[in-house]
Amino acid sequence: MYKRQVRDEIKNEILRDVDAAKAKLFEGLVLDEEVKTNFISSLLSGHHILLVGPPGSGKTTLALRIARLLSPRIVVKNCPIRSYPDDEGCPWCSQAREKETVVLSPEGRVVRVQGSPELVPEDLIGDIDPEAALKYGTLSVKSFVPGKALRANHGILVLDFIDRMQERAVNVLMQALEGDTVT
Repeated sequence: MYKRQVRDEIKNEILRDVDAAKAKLFEGLVLDEEVKTNFISSLLSGHHILLVGPPGSGKTTLALRIARLLSPRIVVKNCPIRSYPDDEGCPWCSQAREKETVVLSPEGRVVRVQGSPELVPEDLIGDIDPEAALKYGTLSVKSFVPGKALRANHGILVLDFIDRMQERAVNVLMQALEGDTVT
């Protein structure tokens, strides 16, 4: 159950009851039926979604409402990438003997990044903590602090005002969205 991907979770929730899913997503928003249908189709196909429109048109609200289609998840407490208790590959959790867990709400599974010219790739992917690197070494996972994109693990990453981001930050995100390894 834990290994189910977010896109499958969203797809299954929509297919279980399309009208209920539409109500959760579009409540209070004035949108053409074609826009609603296209949005639902994109969610069902598992594609990344780019919402374009004038300020105040509800893009961020709609993006954040996708969380309404998610369920709460049990994750390892204090894990920076919100691993499931049975995730064997998490370098932050794999050495822990007892994995204390917490319930992560659907809304808590959304990580929002506010685009700005000051946003750099390290904010998104992560960077080395100098103090930890001196203590543990630069190659230790304990020296790495995951960025917001990694903290969206098992959830949704909402990029707000992507047009205000530096080109190099957008390029890192595009590489990650394409499924490549980000270094």
